[in-house]
Amino acid sequence: MHCTNCSETISDLAEICPKCGVRQNKVKNYCYNCGESVKEIQEMCTSCGVSIKKSKSVGSSEGMHPAIPAVLSFFLTGLGQIVNGQVIKGIVLFVVAIIIGFITVGLSVLVTTPLVIIDSYLIAKKRREGKQIEEWEFF
Repeated sequence: MHCTNCSETISDLAEICPKCGVRQNKVKNYCYNCGESVKEIQEMCTSCGVSIKKSKSVGSSEGMHPAIPAVLSFFLTGLGQIVNGQVIKGIVLFVVAIIIGFITVGLSVLVTTPLVIIDSYLIAKKRREGKQIEEWEFF
């Protein structure tokens, strides 16, 4: 992550930049994702495509840790996708997993479950970074 005031590379967990002492996302001179210079009126970084105006709040789904949808997908195929806002995709994955599970007598779970877990984790990670996610986007 980069400081939004001075563009110094800082820890993702840092609330205040150790170089300039400014709290993150109070001043937005630089993109927090790539460090490129941005204008005050910009809503999106033209270099990397992340949303600049959104603050990463913990209570919103964009601020949710990516492990949460991944764990939900472990317990119920497609639930992580539903939590990520890809409702139709999550329901389709659930139905397909059940059908394929019956055909393969449950052996398909060894392939489908890890793929669904990885997908929900990476999609949640993109959402947390402020990137736009399409309904049927994978990984």
